[in-house]
Amino acid sequence: MLLSGKLQRWVEQGLISAEQSSQIAKYEKQHSGGMFLKISFTLAGLLIGLGICLVIGANWDGLPVMLRLFGVFAVFAGFIYGLCRTYALDKAKLREFFLIVCSLMIGATIGLIGQMFNLDGGWQSFALAWSILALPYVFFSRSRLLNGAWFLLLLSGLEWGHFFERMIVWWPWLAIVKWEDYVVPLMIVCILFFCGLSWIARKIDEKIHQYTVIGEAVALIFMFMAYYTLFWFGLTQDIFHNRYVDMWLIRLFVVVFLVGRMLMAVHNQNVVSFKRNAFLLELYIFAVFAVQFSGLLTTGIGFIACGLLILLLIKVLRYTSRYIKNMEIFND
Repeated sequence: MLLSGKLQRWVEQGLISAEQSSQIAKYEKQHSGGMFLKISFTLAGLLIGLGICLVIGANWDGLPVMLRLFGVFAVFAGFIYGLCRTYALDKAKLREFFLIVCSLMIGATIGLIGQMFNLDGGWQSFALAWSILALPYVFFSRSRLLNGAWFLLLLSGLEWGHFFERMIVWWPWLAIVKWEDYVVPLMIVCILFFCGLSWIARKIDEKIHQYTVIGEAVALIFMFMAYYTLFWFGLTQDIFHNRYVDMWLIRLFVVVFLVGRMLMAVHNQNVVSFKRNAFLLELYIFAVFAVQFSGLLTTGIGFIACGLLILLLIKVLRYTSRYIKNMEIFND
């Protein structure tokens, strides 16, 4: 139902007054499309920033060294000036555009200066310098995409990917025995590890969210890693050299985890999280059936069966969506 229809119904039922209805309609009209504009400016910033890097790189060899250096800093200074103007004019959405471009220009400037003066250093040094110098721009950005990309860049510079691998895969007690013999404990350790990091990031975000969204972006990344690990273990069978791995136990844990997340969403009155986990649970059940009966795809009957399963999944998802809307466990 459109907002105008909802407002009219609320006025008729006495929930709000006509004046409040007018104020709500005016507010929504002024702030509608905010997410679309934010995504548009973010995409534009990424494309223009990357395009500048490519244009400069394509014509780099034909320019004198001093002209190259002056050109890079001149373009960078122009974007910094534009960023300052957005603060003076209070243009929040346009500010995100300049913050993203300036963050990308940091990396381009480091790379081009290193090329001009033949500076030594691998990817780790480059990524670490880029993440440190770009921190002021990222800190004041409200884009979770930019903050998440910055955090991954920082981890790459610090080589924390290898740290996580040693911390999880090469757990001390797994160094003595074959990890294939302890697949289920390893899966649980991995998921709880990432969930714990996400919880810590959420707690930090509660303190600093009014200043920056870095904590929220980090929490989302770690939670995504937890879900990725969950589905990787829950859907992959051929990577296990030990054929005695109980896949049913892994799949049971996946279901329990998703149901647990749904219960947490009910407790926290987070209907969006509830819907997402309900969707993932139904999608996982469908994926398990698809993996188990993948041989059917070689026959015509198999295609028909898979098509019918997809239609059944769509019906279940629609039923679930309608059921959730009518549930009374969530407050209005």
